[in-house]
Amino acid sequence: MTSSRVWWTRQYASLRDSRASILSSSREIPSRIRTSSPAWTGDDRISSQEPTLRLTLTVPPDSSRSQGIRTGSSTELVDHDAVPREWRELPERLGRGFRVAFLAGVDAGKTSLLLLTLNATVGDGPVAVADLDVGQPELCPPTTFALAEVRSPSYRLSSANAVNIYPYGYSTPAYHPPRFALLVRRHLGHLPERGRVLMNLDGWVDGEQAALLKAEMVRALRPTDVVAIDAELPGELREACEEVGAEVHRVERPPTVHRRDREERRLARSMLYASALRGASIRTEPASGVTFYPPDSDNPIQDPERYLLETVRELDARSLELGLELPEGFGTEPDLGSAGIGLLSYLTDQGDALVGLALLLGFSRERNSVRLLTNRQGPIRHLRLGTVALRYRPAIEEVGTVKSLLPPL
Repeated sequence: MTSSRVWWTRQYASLRDSRASILSSSREIPSRIRTSSPAWTGDDRISSQEPTLRLTLTVPPDSSRSQGIRTGSSTELVDHDAVPREWRELPERLGRGFRVAFLAGVDAGKTSLLLLTLNATVGDGPVAVADLDVGQPELCPPTTFALAEVRSPSYRLSSANAVNIYPYGYSTPAYHPPRFALLVRRHLGHLPERGRVLMNLDGWVDGEQAALLKAEMVRALRPTDVVAIDAELPGELREACEEVGAEVHRVERPPTVHRRDREERRLARSMLYASALRGASIRTEPASGVTFYPPDSDNPIQDPERYLLETVRELDARSLELGLELPEGFGTEPDLGSAGIGLLSYLTDQGDALVGLALLLGFSRERNSVRLLTNRQGPIRHLRLGTVALRYRPAIEEVGTVKSLLPPL
């Protein structure tokens, strides 16, 4: 692993520790008590091997960020086993060289079932975990996907160290399915050559285009097993499973898995961005020394100032909708920083692997310079621009997707 990738992996150590601290401080609690934290977990973490009680912790407001749990939670006891029997039996039905793809909609329990399967199988040897849920990932920042190697059991998937993280640039594969399929083939196309792989697919499952993309994922990754949680397999997807010889397992979604609304998911992403950019400061670099790339192409952007200016103008036009307070004169220059906003961007190596996040703040034509908010300390050579605007004053928070930067429908 290169030093830059080691650096990036370490950026997530504090995030994982933060998310786990409320659990690790209570390790004497019997395993049949589990926690649910709506703004963070997405899927309730289910790793118990005994009948469970469901416990939602109430956290004081001043500790919500440090513990990674929303305030306003309540306590709920469930007098039945929260882990379905078919979930417990799934690992026993897998072959020795398994490659399992988990398919489900949003907040259906994919991460929980993957974690249960991981803990049941990792004792026999290392397991690779591919996190392809770019909207609510566990191993990497939102809008990226990652591959990790796990060698021991864990009560949280986010404790795994990502070997590589790759930028996608969009918060859902629905915005650019062909690009997502291409990147998965490019960076994870080697997975069919090995066994003992668990793949967490994204939650976009409704509609013909979603089915076509999932079929492409199956053909690219060639799973031995596809686990569908409360999800149907349309014709194209079913045919893809038959082509690669994947066995399909249909399981139910536990009623105790918390369903989050859109705002909860936005706040969860914001906290992940904030952790990834912890300790960031503004850097001014010569623009001529940086190669800028769009999210949907490997060809450099010829006029990155104009690219950013499109973002500035759209946010100016949508300021009321997005609840933005913009300074006078905003919208005329390629400058987001004057409003305390930046465009999420990705610092990469020559192989397009992620080495850090950055917010693109603005350009200065007079100085031929670019301003970035980043915690990256090394040289900046390659910057892939994204499509998500983030507010960084007074705290990092997701503003929304810049629609003008999306590919045409």
